[in-house]
Amino acid sequence: MPTIDSTVSRLATAQMIGVFFGLAIFISGLGEGTGNYAGGRLLVSGPLL
Repeated sequence: MPTIDSTVSRLATAQMIGVFFGLAIFISGLGEGTGNYAGGRLLVSGPLL
């Protein structure tokens, strides 16, 4: 999270900083949820070899 926060604070303008932080957190959560789902599906599918 600190990396995302510092990147957003450097990219965003003062008027749009809330929107940028909102989008960054939303996209981060979406990626985390997708990764957890995919990892769970891989564990359920059993051994790959």
